[in-house]
Amino acid sequence: MTRTEVVVSELLTAHPVVPAATAAPLLRSLDLVPRDPAPAWITDPQVRADIVAGHLDIPDDLRGAS
Repeated sequence: MTRTEVVVSELLTAHPVVPAATAAPLLRSLDLVPRDPAPAWITDPQVRADIVAGHLDIPDDLRGAS
């Protein structure tokens, strides 16, 4: 019986430590985590709740890049 060994580079197995302040926007931009449907510039909690519930629609050009 022939024995096969698999050699894997450490670069493929070691994961970098990414600060949370950097990781959150990166994961959102890659669509790996859900985005908040309400833009960050809307601060009124009731208006944000209405947007999340689907009662208010925000045009895409007002959503910004967040």
